[in-house]
Amino acid sequence: MSAKQSTQWFWSDWAGDLAVRSLTTAERGLWIDLLTLAATGNPTGYVVDARGEPLSLEQIARFANCTLTECSSLIDGILAKGVASRDRSGRLLNRRMVRDLELSVKRKRAGSIGAASTKLKWQALSGLPQHLPGHVPRQTGTRALPRKITTTSLNAAREEPPVDNSATASAAPPAGSAGKPAKLAASPELLASPLVSKYR
Repeated sequence: MSAKQSTQWFWSDWAGDLAVRSLTTAERGLWIDLLTLAATGNPTGYVVDARGEPLSLEQIARFANCTLTECSSLIDGILAKGVASRDRSGRLLNRRMVRDLELSVKRKRAGSIGAASTKLKWQALSGLPQHLPGHVPRQTGTRALPRKITTTSLNAAREEPPVDNSATASAAPPAGSAGKPAKLAASPELLASPLVSKYR
């Protein structure tokens, strides 16, 4: 017999169940063995073999290490006190294990339906364009911002190209006049003044 699954065992339920407390010591011992067979049965919760057929009284007695008479009497006491149940095919079963199995199947089915629905939604979204019109794409990474350049008057003066004054420079003086001061042209009014004519 190989372990198929783990079972949550609530000690408060075992100690506080009035039906279980009403069992005799021998009946409680056989009930533990029946729970072991039900946990490994197929389906889970039923005292059956691998094919789903109910275990015979001989098989249960052999597993519990008791006689056929003892096994039959103990099973009758367990059924009479409402601890175990028997279905229409005569299979012994634990009601709580059967309910837990049904709940597990429902949750598994609901999870499969939810996963399939989510997959269809993602497939529908994958067919849309990368960027919708008027939609700002989400920034997935960090990028360097453009460097803001502040231009001041000092920087502008430094960056201005030098002015070429060669075009506006005066022409070279004629030969022989190097080192001589340039003559200033006198106006007619200055030449006609008495002071200038006195010294001419």
